[in-house]
Amino acid sequence: MRVTTGYGLTETAPLLTLNAPGTARFDTAGRPLQGVELKREAEEILARGPAVFDGYRNLEDKTTEAFDGEWFHTGDLGWIDDDGYLHLEGRQSTRIVTQSGETLQPDAIEEAYARDALLEEVAVLEHDGRLVMLAAPNTAELRKADGEDAVEAVRAAVRARAADLPTHHHVTEVAVTREPLPRTRLGKLRRHLLEARFESALSGEQAERPRRTAPLEIDDMQAEDRELLDDPAVRAAWAELAERFPDRGLTPDSDLEGDLAAWLDLGLAIEARAGVELDEEAIMRAATVRDLLDEIAGGATGASAVDPVADPDAVLDDAQRRWLEPLSSGERRLARLLLPIDRTLMRLLTSCRAEGLEGLPEDPPFVLAPNHRSYLDAFVLFAVLPSAVLEHTHFAGWTGAAFTNPVTRLASRLAQAVPIDPARHALTSLALGAAVLERGRNLVWFAEGRRSTSGSLEDFRPGLGRILEHHDVPVVPVWIEGTQVALPPGCAWPRRASVVVRFGTPVWRDTLRDEGRGEGDDERIVTALRERVAALETNA
Repeated sequence: MRVTTGYGLTETAPLLTLNAPGTARFDTAGRPLQGVELKREAEEILARGPAVFDGYRNLEDKTTEAFDGEWFHTGDLGWIDDDGYLHLEGRQSTRIVTQSGETLQPDAIEEAYARDALLEEVAVLEHDGRLVMLAAPNTAELRKADGEDAVEAVRAAVRARAADLPTHHHVTEVAVTREPLPRTRLGKLRRHLLEARFESALSGEQAERPRRTAPLEIDDMQAEDRELLDDPAVRAAWAELAERFPDRGLTPDSDLEGDLAAWLDLGLAIEARAGVELDEEAIMRAATVRDLLDEIAGGATGASAVDPVADPDAVLDDAQRRWLEPLSSGERRLARLLLPIDRTLMRLLTSCRAEGLEGLPEDPPFVLAPNHRSYLDAFVLFAVLPSAVLEHTHFAGWTGAAFTNPVTRLASRLAQAVPIDPARHALTSLALGAAVLERGRNLVWFAEGRRSTSGSLEDFRPGLGRILEHHDVPVVPVWIEGTQVALPPGCAWPRRASVVVRFGTPVWRDTLRDEGRGEGDDERIVTALRERVAALETNA
């Protein structure tokens, strides 16, 4: 392909220079067209000639400002080399002059910082005489930060990039936002809005306008996202998402593993609406809404669209069903040997005691739904539950901790744990939980989906609500107190602490659904269950 580039403004019809075929130098903006003259004055490029307009209609003051006699002020900074080629260095309006007198163009600095994979978008601006940055993280890369605070992870990435830059390119403060940076339809930063966005990001508020809760309008998306939505199936999928999450500020960057964890039942809805099947491999690859839309645009298909909760065995393969099989005679003997060891260690370490065990249902299946603040939670439950209950109980174990090596996998097998990873293998996780109940066995399910790093009870993910919609079994709310002291997140070795496990009154699905809040039955079930778990702490 033969490429020709040019430079100019709307006021210059619109070209002033051209990189013509045969003489093009693409590190420049080209040479002036015939009849066009350029000159440099105070670093700004001025132009005159037949391509230049006469002025702004009915705006005499603005016209006077724009001209110096016949010469039009382009507002662009640059220089002209000895061969007549124009070199551009940015806009005069975006130029930043530091307190030390350095003159900077933000786009060049932004390009240098944006080379870090964690920094999805960056904008450099002057604030109170200082060079500062507004940054939006790449959500996929942020997940690799191993639980690190998002703001600190972004600031660490900025510091790392700054090490390779001149000192006058170092920013003194970084404000982190999850909102896309304001851009024109051509993708240029709307720099006049950055100051307000920077201040609002620092304060954790939206100063420019109230926090957006509605889905992002397609016209406000970046150009590549609008092009993606030209695909009818993709647009149908976006419409489905927008209808399901009308108040969550949905954007293409929305995290499917975070606030949108309730998307697990979208596969069937998208298939019906967009005519595209999503198998679990496609779902695993989708960390954000944009990833999901990309999978749909690529025509992701699956062998069949099976509800993992209504028909779990149709989703599970032989290796996954292996975790559901009864223990062999050898495994039972080893489990009986390890159980007293766990109970002894937990009682020596935590002096753990249980309250309300007498209220547990007499017969399986039922669900135990505890809070989750420490990796010791499962070990403590294992220590206080009666052997007769444990014999018929499976634990939902996070793959990132309980199945990482042969030793932990063996221990998980003996504890009758099943591998749960709602962030990566959502459909399989739901299918395993449903299959446990379908086989008439009890299920221990940490409905928060992860350990609470703050110690506060987090929102319950809707997965358990989905399971209970199809399997009407009693649910026992459980509160575990003290494990966060014995082994808090980030601590490698446990220390002595007093632990209490409180078992609440069993409750049935219909009661939870009537008590709860939310749009769907699954959400109402888990919101009501969370309140019952929280009440066990309050009533202590």
